[in-house]
Amino acid sequence: MNDDQPEPDTPAPEIFLCHNNLDADIVRHIADALELEAGTPFFLDAFAIPDGVEFMPEIEAAMETAKGCAIFLGENGWGPTHLWEAGLALTRYRQDRDFRLIPVVLPGASDADMDRLGNGSVFKDINRSELTGQPPSQDQIQQLAAALSGTAAPQYRAPAKLTPYQLRRDAERWGIAKKTSKKAAAAILYRGADLKEAQDIMLANPDFVVIAEVQPFIAAALAEERNTLRRITAIALAASFTFITIAAVAYYNAKVAESRRLESLSRALAIQASQDETPGRQLLIALEATKRSNTAEAQGAVLSMLEKWRWLLTEHHIFNGVTASATGPGGTSTIFGSADGTVHRLAGTDGPQYIGSADSSITALAENQDTILVGTLDGTVESMDAQGNVLRLLEGFGRQAYVTAIATSPDGSIMVIGDHEGRVHILRPDHPTITHDAGDMLQINALAVSPDMTRIVALTDRHRLVVYEGSDWQETRRWPLTASALDAAFLEDGRLVWITSNGLMRQVAFSNDDITINDSYQFNGFFSHAVIDANTELVALGEVGGFVQLTNFFGHEIGFKRIRAHSDTISGLSIQEEMGQLVTAAQNGSVSRWVLDKPADFGRSLPSLVSEPLALLVSADGAVLGATRSEDEAAIWRLEQNAWVLVSDLVSAIVEVLGAEAGRLPTPGPDSDGFEDISTTLIDQIVLTETGVAWSTWNGAVLWLAFTEHTGPRLIREANGYGQVLLAAAPSGRSVAVTEEGSSEIQIIDSVSTNELQLLHAPEPVETMDFAPSGTELAIGTSRGSVLIASLPDRQTTALPDQHAAPISGTIWLGDGDLVSYASGGSNDRGLLFHRPGDVDATLRVASLRPGGAATASDYNSDLDLIAITDHDGMVHLWRASERRFVHSLFFGGSYLPAVALDPTARRVIAADGSGNLWSWPLNPSRWEAIVCAKVGRSLTTVEWNEVMAGEEFAPVCAADQSNSGTD
Repeated sequence: MNDDQPEPDTPAPEIFLCHNNLDADIVRHIADALELEAGTPFFLDAFAIPDGVEFMPEIEAAMETAKGCAIFLGENGWGPTHLWEAGLALTRYRQDRDFRLIPVVLPGASDADMDRLGNGSVFKDINRSELTGQPPSQDQIQQLAAALSGTAAPQYRAPAKLTPYQLRRDAERWGIAKKTSKKAAAAILYRGADLKEAQDIMLANPDFVVIAEVQPFIAAALAEERNTLRRITAIALAASFTFITIAAVAYYNAKVAESRRLESLSRALAIQASQDETPGRQLLIALEATKRSNTAEAQGAVLSMLEKWRWLLTEHHIFNGVTASATGPGGTSTIFGSADGTVHRLAGTDGPQYIGSADSSITALAENQDTILVGTLDGTVESMDAQGNVLRLLEGFGRQAYVTAIATSPDGSIMVIGDHEGRVHILRPDHPTITHDAGDMLQINALAVSPDMTRIVALTDRHRLVVYEGSDWQETRRWPLTASALDAAFLEDGRLVWITSNGLMRQVAFSNDDITINDSYQFNGFFSHAVIDANTELVALGEVGGFVQLTNFFGHEIGFKRIRAHSDTISGLSIQEEMGQLVTAAQNGSVSRWVLDKPADFGRSLPSLVSEPLALLVSADGAVLGATRSEDEAAIWRLEQNAWVLVSDLVSAIVEVLGAEAGRLPTPGPDSDGFEDISTTLIDQIVLTETGVAWSTWNGAVLWLAFTEHTGPRLIREANGYGQVLLAAAPSGRSVAVTEEGSSEIQIIDSVSTNELQLLHAPEPVETMDFAPSGTELAIGTSRGSVLIASLPDRQTTALPDQHAAPISGTIWLGDGDLVSYASGGSNDRGLLFHRPGDVDATLRVASLRPGGAATASDYNSDLDLIAITDHDGMVHLWRASERRFVHSLFFGGSYLPAVALDPTARRVIAADGSGNLWSWPLNPSRWEAIVCAKVGRSLTTVEWNEVMAGEEFAPVCAADQSNSGTD
């Protein structure tokens, strides 16, 4: 073993937290503070003992290995397990003087309870901690941590930096204060540098900061700061008019204050977007955030909302509550009825079109060939044609018997109507109406006509299934059920499928005089509406809270997961089979269209590459280049129009330089030492630059091909016999860095002369290399997580702060000479380190708010001011380079992404998966605006505007001609 290798860190002993379960909330708060403020690891049974495990042996084992124990006692006194744990701790304390025992007094603890432990000696004779003020202060937490660790608490501290615990504590204090005193609550809000630091903490510590508690606190602080800055702006402008000599200063102060105010407003809107209730408002608020100031948070919010609602096609409003819906013939349109009796149709890409009106509120709808059947609150049924002309079909029995369900046969010759009093009306052209009474005033909830038109089924509100058959449609069967139905439909094979009001999908098979009922799937939710499409065997369910889910008959989700489509109760659903769309409607009159087969608008697929991509590059002229590799092929491609065009065949280049034999993989077999070559690809590594390409072969030879010269490919390093090398090329293409896998030696080779320019030595095995834009510096990442910078002209190597916990996956040079590094640790180390060479204190860690797998590729573009990093879980993580802030993580798919490129010309980010599939996402704010306005079809109303941006001049973001007219 190498003596230089450090011993692995051993976990610090834990502090056992002994408490009454009734005091769990207070103790958990203190436990969080101990870990966040002082790094004190703890054992808390609620966190440490898995469900289903016998807890007493776990507690005994934890007490044996703990470094100390804090015994909490409050107004709830002792619990049975609590007192037993305290007894274990006291026994351990008496046997082991290194074991630290700290009594902790919580609010309301009584002397009588204190006397129950150790005859009162514990709380009287042992120096105890008093945490009677809640929440505890930062000093109290530090003193408790010092007592538990056996170290002295600091007697003097410089002004403390804000911590995650303090942020959570102040957010809780503010939440309590605002209920009693606005002035007291305002005094707690952060301002200036504290507010910025709090935002950074919230973004950088997603696992420590409870967003639900902190976000409203930060939003309120931002709003207060905006108001303050607005007052500063007004004062400064007034001063500029009054005092001419200081006008320039006042104007400058006003501009700075206004800029900061808009940034604060932008960040507040970005937070608010995710908290709003409906897709349309979330999209519009996020878009407004970018309009105030295009901060990293605003960018992240709009990308997040566009990704979240990528299945949304359009959102509309018919201005009256939707009370009924039905799907048109062939699944090409949807009709809606409203509380005021109007009927609308939604077809194609147009918004709802008015058709006609009934005499009263519409309670049920069906489309029968070329006409619409309209059931009303008055109990009548009318036939309405495309021009809105109405023909009365059924007079009904008044409002007590309003129409509740309508069904028709496939050819339209049979129309069945159910009402609130349990009547079933069967209508046929040129035949008298047949009316049956289901009995006991049983509301008819669902109706269905079999495909062969020999059977009608009614499902009632009193959990009964009634069957009508024969030429005169007499009742032939009646079965009790366990729940009422939301919808029912016959399948082609004659089975009946229905959804119960509690979300159970059931199927019925009819045979002679019996039926067989089977349960298919149990959905979870409080359902208000459902629709079954027999042709596609899909079911859509709507909930009281506005949520919608779409599945097949086995409960497998189709398209999207359960989403909150509306802010009000779902009252209409329609599956448009021909259009591949789901239409949803709510009682507040909102109507939305959702695409089922692929996401709408947000991003687009690009032509696939023929094999695994190893690199993507966008050249200065906007051309997209790709490098691919398969077992015996490798090439450079250029995307032209809608197809990839071959630029360079790297295998042919190998044959040209090294001969035909080098262009084939060797036949597997043992070498002289008995080892068998297991190379699976002819080309090992490919590094793509604007000026050329460097690549290595299976046996370690390195070649260079310049794009701008006509010198042809050249060998710049001989084969090492076993391949497995790492490469980096300077942007100019003049220098190429080569190291063998697992080695700490790096060769710097001149690609023109093929001479070795330098030989560098890293302290640990090299994992990644990256040339600075000038080509005079090389960033080196090692297997130990350290980063070095080699200055090639003076042959000096400088180590940067060692803060990664895993091997380095890559480094990125920024335009100002700063360096970014990232590790391969996946969710354990998913952040970026921003380094400023020569300034150790300037190193900054910025975390991704969404966990991902190990990093696979990266790119940086100064025009877009963005860093993009892909990972093994199919995520594309974006950071704002200048602000050192995380933006958003885009989801490509479940497989790893070996290549990514930022395209400043088309303002987009492009990623490729291992199969050669490519996808691009727009990064242009004007494109975002077009997509949002096309989806939502409106701007914020004046009422909505004042809700989210009170005091700002009303300036709708979506122009009238943008509504529902955007495509990607």
